[in-house]
Amino acid sequence: MREILVRTTKKVESMKTESAVEKKNNKKLAKEEQFLKDMTRQLNIVKQKSNVVVVATLAILYSLMTSIFDGIPVGKLPFMPFGFFKTLCHRGLPGDDFTDCSMVFFYMMCSICNRVNIQKFLGNAPPRNSHAAMPNFFAAPPPS
Repeated sequence: MREILVRTTKKVESMKTESAVEKKNNKKLAKEEQFLKDMTRQLNIVKQKSNVVVVATLAILYSLMTSIFDGIPVGKLPFMPFGFFKTLCHRGLPGDDFTDCSMVFFYMMCSICNRVNIQKFLGNAPPRNSHAAMPNFFAAPPPS
């Protein structure tokens, strides 16, 4: 579906540049644009269904892990967490050793890392160059 969408987008762009010269392609251009809109809508529906499956999977895993590891430390942090992370890391654990890591913190970190892998498995991965579209505030400014 993505390949069709990319091909149609290129075709519409080329027709727009040609249609400035030739006005007889307006009907064909309108038809291709409508097809592009329909394909985009279908792709968004598939992505939405995939996102619902990802959220449901993570919610089921969370409830399962919470029932199994209730009150049991799952890890030992090599540092003392600060502020908000102190309560998040130690949530639901007895005692005052804040270097103990609860299942909630561990699950949160794993779900952040595994969300993209689950989306890839379902065939709905973000584009490989999606990091290129994000601004990089730490990069050196371009030479002028």
